[in-house]
Amino acid sequence: MTANRTVRPRPGSHIWRRIDGQFTVVGHKESGLGYVDKFPGASDVDRLAAQMQQPGGYTIGQGVDQIEVEDILNWDDLTHPDKDVAAVILGPNKPPFGEWEELSEWPETV
Repeated sequence: MTANRTVRPRPGSHIWRRIDGQFTVVGHKESGLGYVDKFPGASDVDRLAAQMQQPGGYTIGQGVDQIEVEDILNWDDLTHPDKDVAAVILGPNKPPFGEWEELSEWPETV
């Protein structure tokens, strides 16, 4: 069963949809917690400090241009690059590569 929800950006954040038809590369930045957990004996304080110093998340890019984003709202562009679908991201700034349009909301199926 799927549920629909509407994503709206919080103040200081924006929803961007790529409109130039180019493929968007995604990367995953491991959180500091992922590194600390590899060493036995790390305390809860160590884990929390590592998570706060490097929270992890996603990057998107094209070529050498890479930026961090808060969330990826449309994974179809990333999982089905042969289909004509657009990347949709949630982030503080318009990506510096490609052509993007700003949206006020995004209907997400979860």
